[in-house]
Amino acid sequence: MELPSGKADGHRDIDLVLVTGAGASREFGVNGAKLPLMGDWSDELCSKLQANFSYLKATGLSLRMLGDEFEAQLGKFLTDVESFRRIAKLLSPTLEFPPGSNNFQALRGGVLDAWHENASFHLDAIIDLIRQSLYEQFAEKASDLVAASSAYLALFRVLGVDTKTPFVYATTNYDTIAEYAIRQFGCFPDWGQPPADTNTNEAPLDVTGLASRMGRFTPVLHLHGRVGWYRRDDGRVYCSQVIRHDKGYGVPIVMLPDPDKVYDTDDIINTLWAEFQNALGRAQRVFVLGHSLNDAFLVRSLQEHVEPYERLAVSVLSDESSPDGLHASAAAVKEKIRDAFGEHLALIPMRFGAGSDAWQANIAAWTSRLQDAALLG
Repeated sequence: MELPSGKADGHRDIDLVLVTGAGASREFGVNGAKLPLMGDWSDELCSKLQANFSYLKATGLSLRMLGDEFEAQLGKFLTDVESFRRIAKLLSPTLEFPPGSNNFQALRGGVLDAWHENASFHLDAIIDLIRQSLYEQFAEKASDLVAASSAYLALFRVLGVDTKTPFVYATTNYDTIAEYAIRQFGCFPDWGQPPADTNTNEAPLDVTGLASRMGRFTPVLHLHGRVGWYRRDDGRVYCSQVIRHDKGYGVPIVMLPDPDKVYDTDDIINTLWAEFQNALGRAQRVFVLGHSLNDAFLVRSLQEHVEPYERLAVSVLSDESSPDGLHASAAAVKEKIRDAFGEHLALIPMRFGAGSDAWQANIAAWTSRLQDAALLG
């Protein structure tokens, strides 16, 4: 998908774009449990695939991979699967290649084609297991919605957001915590499911113009898709309340982990990113919360559509016991930020939903600097 070449045109009618990643949901498991990060999902998926060790070996995944390693390897596997599917028509002609057709006599009579068909069947089975695992980790996991709502209320308060503030919530998470928190805040979240006059398990899904039709609604942009979104074989898309994946529902509209994702292969995801980029160009402030920035297209979107970079703030994980107040994992995120944006944006050490409230002063100071620079209107 090509990004528009221009940045904002000066019309900034959106006060805030809040962008969240897995870290924003981390603290909101029930009874003090942690909701999964990419590394946690990696281990769960490996355990699931170990029932058929050849499946696990095919993916190249292993236990205790770091989140970035998991995303890179899973992305490679998915790319390799797509390439493998496309070679079907090349197989038979290759039997005629030198050094001579007699060397491959055992592969004639459709044997090679049958092997490819069987391998493709099992590769599809692996991908379906990955989708099942995604739902098990991000749809079935019980969330402490009360704690999440309380944390978001505190965040909105320090950001100066109220129920009349035009803001956009964008997330790479598959879960639905944000919708609940925004509703409890007193706003009406709109994630693309139009109101229906009748009860249905397959509500229509329309994400076109989400960031444009704000009014009384708060747009929620699920940039990597959302649990419950499906596409039928006939191309029809719908939104459901299901919390367990079944291939009979269709193909989930989610982007599986891959730091080099290509978004223009799915019209729903493509439309959401166009809405996101539009919102970034119209935003007075952009705050990135709980995201490792291990997504080249997200970073590029921020680079291309936020101007100047002082409008942008990014959270990093804090650790009050360390000399600099930062968790060891923050170093990699800081390096990505420095490479992509220089020293212009605000860095906010925090533990969203846990720990002290020191981060609130940092956010307030960032907002104050924007006001002093006349970047808020």
